[in-house]
Amino acid sequence: MASFAIPVNAWVVPDGSSGNVAPAANRLKGTQTNAVHALAWLFDGGGSVIEQLYCTFIMPEEYVSGGSLLVTGTVNSTTSANTVMQASVSATSSGDADTFLEHAFSTAATTTIANNTTEARREIQGTITLNMNSAAAGDRITIRLFRDPAHASDTNTSDFEFGGARFAFTA
Repeated sequence: MASFAIPVNAWVVPDGSSGNVAPAANRLKGTQTNAVHALAWLFDGGGSVIEQLYCTFIMPEEYVSGGSLLVTGTVNSTTSANTVMQASVSATSSGDADTFLEHAFSTAATTTIANNTTEARREIQGTITLNMNSAAAGDRITIRLFRDPAHASDTNTSDFEFGGARFAFTA
C-alpha cells in the first residue's frame, strides 16, 4: 500500500455558479502559547446546498489498483451526530476522447464520520473507498469531495471543518 497527503490548501473551490458552491474557508486558531493557526474548509451541516472542493494530480507511476481517501477534520460540537462525506473521481489520459475539463465523474462513494462526543474539535476521520473511473498510472486524476447536508444519514447540523486528506492505493 502506498499513499500521499493532500493538504487542505491543495483543494480548489468551484466558481460559485448554480450547483457549484464551495464550503467557506476559515482559519482556526489554537489556545496554546504561540497558538497554532490552520486552514479549514467548513462544509455546511444545515440546509440542502451541496458544497464541494476539487483536487487534481497525476497518478503516481507505481499505481496498480484501488484508491481510497482518508478525510480528516473536526466539528465544533460534542453532540452525538454523523457527517457523511462523499467523493467521486475523474481519470483521463492523453489518449482519451475528452479532456479532464469535460470527463464525467465516477459514481460517488461515501463515508460516515461520527462526532467526537468527549471534546469539540478533536480530530475525526473517515475513509472513502473510491470508484476509480478506470484510473491508471500517469492519468490525470480529479477528486470531487463534497457534503450533501440533506443526505438521509447526515445527522450533524454543525459544520465539518475539513483539514486535509490522504490518498491511498495499491502499488
